[in-house]
Amino acid sequence: MSDFNEYLLIAGMPGHFEADGDFEKGTGDTLDIPECTVNIGGFTKGFRIAPQTDFNPVTSANRDSSFTALAVGDDIKLYALALESSNAQLMYSKNSTYPTGTNADGAAITADNSRKIAGFHYGRTRTVLTAATIAEGILENSIWDLRPGKRPICDPSGLAKVGNHWQYIYLASVDEAIVKAGDGYPVTAGTCKSVFGGVPLTGTEGLAGYNFVELAKRSNARLLTHAEWLQGAHGHPQGDEFVGNTSDRGTCGDINLAVSFSGIVDCARKVFQWVDEYTIAHGTDTWAYYDVMPSMKTGQLYLPNATGLRQFITGGSWGDGANAGSRMVLLNYYPWLVLTYFGSRFACDTL
Repeated sequence: MSDFNEYLLIAGMPGHFEADGDFEKGTGDTLDIPECTVNIGGFTKGFRIAPQTDFNPVTSANRDSSFTALAVGDDIKLYALALESSNAQLMYSKNSTYPTGTNADGAAITADNSRKIAGFHYGRTRTVLTAATIAEGILENSIWDLRPGKRPICDPSGLAKVGNHWQYIYLASVDEAIVKAGDGYPVTAGTCKSVFGGVPLTGTEGLAGYNFVELAKRSNARLLTHAEWLQGAHGHPQGDEFVGNTSDRGTCGDINLAVSFSGIVDCARKVFQWVDEYTIAHGTDTWAYYDVMPSMKTGQLYLPNATGLRQFITGGSWGDGANAGSRMVLLNYYPWLVLTYFGSRFACDTL
């Protein structure tokens, strides 16, 4: 047996995926793809992926029929397709399960003869704080692949890597319907997603800071720390430096200029964002147990006063101008408060 065939035998082990280098942004809106070996379809089914330079998503031979051009908000997945030869075929698709159509051998593509191995988000980028620098394209920090350390633990759709963690590019909006007993009550069902054009979840849906903690858990994510929020928001313009809606939350990504250096959208002047940081507010201190959430059956808080526990809230809402920005923070609100202009975005750790 040749060394090459021995290598493919190793690649035939279930779950195998290995790459000789990183998936990277190529020229324009393309990907440079390293040589890989991958298991597609189960034991003994190992394939080689030949390296590709500037592998173009919109070239008809490289994609299925789920898209013909790239648009802001697109999450594009790269699939490896099993063929009769030892080489796998590569195909881009917007589908989350498997591409539509047939492979190069003429066989219908199914979940059994394809495997999702990488992907990227097509969004907006900026390099300095001027309107002229806004550009649409593949977000380099959104490119992921199956290897450990190269993807988030949650669904990578709508996420970008900032430092050593992944952030929702867009504010959290509803994915699966949210269920709770009333405003501020614990969430018993429902999940969130990061998607262009989504409606940011806020107190309009009866959500308090505690509820976003619960929703993050249900979405296999977590709240950003204040430091992480600052990292993602870095480079986002101040609220008086762009025109936005001044009457309601609008939709995620509807303001072209509202993007940070990391491609994170609506960090300021959309909705305030609960983050995972807390402080104690002192005043006339009378330490005692306070039943701040009566009838919710969640216990009482031992505090210096009835609203002494404060949760950090960042960014600013649609009604803020110069107050809103990439370092804006409020320290005067408690996590059981429900307000229509308070929302959040989530983080996912790297797998």
